[in-house]
Amino acid sequence: MTPNEAPPTEPDWFRRAIDTLAHSRFVDVDGCSIHYLTWFDDKDGPQDDDRPGLLFVHGGGAHANWWRFIAPFFAEAYRVAAIDLSGMGDSGARETYLPETWAREIGAVLEDAHLGPRPVVVGHSFGGLIAMKYGAEYGDRLS
Repeated sequence: MTPNEAPPTEPDWFRRAIDTLAHSRFVDVDGCSIHYLTWFDDKDGPQDDDRPGLLFVHGGGAHANWWRFIAPFFAEAYRVAAIDLSGMGDSGARETYLPETWAREIGAVLEDAHLGPRPVVVGHSFGGLIAMKYGAEYGDRLS
């Protein structure tokens, strides 16, 4: 830090988390491009990776990048991803938005990201409602 430079306002752990590389990916769900981030890189699928999957689902009007400050801390124990639900973030738009459709988007990202047979899905606020919808429809697929 130079003498005229102001000290950082964020804590070191936050800066390290934000600076951790996240990989941007897309999957098509019912004709709509769904964006998600991963904190692992396996272009050809998991390579002997037995970590369980963990998917973060953002709140209403938000996006996957809202998880950047916390997701890297789970990456040692989990294959971590975060979704942009349709109509938000870098995902495409739809004419109609239904909880069933957002639940299918979660399922498509879980599969496309190879998050394993019984992943964990964590949702915040609106994302919690959609995670519960996914669990109600496909709970046998979750840990």
